[in-house]
Amino acid sequence: MSNLTYLDLSSNRLASLPDDAFKDWSDLTELNLGYNRLRNISKATFRGLTKLLSLYLFNNELESIDDGVFEGVPNLTNLNLQGNRLRNISLATFRGLTKLIYLDLDDNKLESIDYNVFEEVPNLGHL
Repeated sequence: MSNLTYLDLSSNRLASLPDDAFKDWSDLTELNLGYNRLRNISKATFRGLTKLLSLYLFNNELESIDDGVFEGVPNLTNLNLQGNRLRNISLATFRGLTKLIYLDLDDNKLESIDYNVFEEVPNLGHL
């Protein structure tokens, strides 16, 4: 399975993911975790997924995203967080995502977004 490039775990009622959940799949370029019940994601969940380009976390129950969660996916170009319960986006939420082009935050409960938060994503072309 180490050559796996696409993993679809959508619609599985996943409530949590362990640290280093994907450490054995370092060749992943696309990961779909949509339509689950994820409430939070630890900073170590995506560690080592340096080839990941697309991450789908849409329609979960995420209320917040810890600073540094995406530091393990530096080549990410597509991040879908649509349909969660996100309330706040901090300055460090997207730290390290310098290659991010597409970000979907539609249908959340956003109350505040830190000033200059998108300076961390200089290539963002679609929000």
